[in-house]
Amino acid sequence: ALNRHGSATALTLARETGVPRATVYRLLQTLFDDGYVGRGTADDRFHLRLKVRGLSEGFEDEQWITAIAGPALVELIQRTAWPCDVSTLEGLKMVIHETTHRIAPLSIDRNMVGQELPILGSSSGLAYISFAPKEEREPLLALLARSSDPHDALARDAAQVSRLVVSTRRRGYGLRQGGQIWPHTGSLALPVPRREPHTWLHQHGLDGTSDQRQGRRHPLPCRCARQGSSSSRNLPKQRTDESLVLSTQSNIPLACVNAASLDLPCRGFSPSREKV
Repeated sequence: ALNRHGSATALTLARETGVPRATVYRLLQTLFDDGYVGRGTADDRFHLRLKVRGLSEGFEDEQWITAIAGPALVELIQRTAWPCDVSTLEGLKMVIHETTHRIAPLSIDRNMVGQELPILGSSSGLAYISFAPKEEREPLLALLARSSDPHDALARDAAQVSRLVVSTRRRGYGLRQGGQIWPHTGSLALPVPRREPHTWLHQHGLDGTSDQRQGRRHPLPCRCARQGSSSSRNLPKQRTDESLVLSTQSNIPLACVNAASLDLPCRGFSPSREKV
């Protein structure tokens, strides 16, 4: 409220916020003592001081994820019950920044924040590298091909990687079925481009069944990804060494992923025409 007004009396702030005036006075006095607000000598109005800018100096570009994606993931989990993660590229790994594993009823994993996932061995990594611009994808694959990490060995098979990228772009989302890290589960990941006005926002089959005749769609993962993409466009322009794509990922039992992957392509999704 004080930021919007520029300067205001304690009474004005109390009326606008609904906080008791005595409480507002105490808060303002604390902020005044710490140097965050100043007080006019003539009109008894409070105003922000330069020190408040220090509160945002440590805020990094990707820390918006917790603030924006967190509530969207909670909304998503209330409908699907499956755990969901949001991850970004850091170096040669996808790193989970926010997750609902700790509260998801069907989660079999915990302590997922900070987990590193191989790019070519995770649905989020496949979503990232498939929908990243070609001029970013090719150097990244070259680095992966020189990596000593066994999980990156696939990058040395250019033909197989090309097939993965083409199928992921055609499908509209990253898909992991089993694999070395979590062999008994699968996951879907939606890309969230940070600079584009539109995103590829469809996810399938998170209804907890293995009925292969159904490919029930849930719009909430799409809304979650759309919310992150829309909000991220208001962020400062990112550096070239930062990720261009986020992914909203759900880990679900393998049978469900098999069922979900049958109903293709996504409704409303136009497969990319870019050559890979």
